[in-house]
Amino acid sequence: MGNKNDFPERRRCERKAVQVPVTYKLLSPSTDMEEFNRESIKRAATSLNISENGIQLEIDGREIESDQIVGVEISPAEDDYRIKTFAEVRWSKFDDKLGKFRVGMQFLAVKDGDKDRIQKLS
Repeated sequence: MGNKNDFPERRRCERKAVQVPVTYKLLSPSTDMEEFNRESIKRAATSLNISENGIQLEIDGREIESDQIVGVEISPAEDDYRIKTFAEVRWSKFDDKLGKFRVGMQFLAVKDGDKDRIQKLS
């Protein structure tokens, strides 16, 4: 059986272990920004790590399918500004220790100013 170091790292940016509140919403091809912004259909999560290219969340509830497009709002503690972006689920698995699902997502588009905010999270 191979060592985990036998597999090449596929991430382009180093992830930082950062726990911040996140809300997410599963999107369909017909979702518009007005629907995305409705608070009543968003679910709460917590980040486990983040980079300017992606995020890992811990979530309650059911597993999210790979390739699902998700609207994501990241709420850094330092101000009321929310980083809003879209991401694609790359993997999802249940973590027995957490009793929750861990979900890895790749951001599809992030504004330059938001990339700077993400890099400053610690």
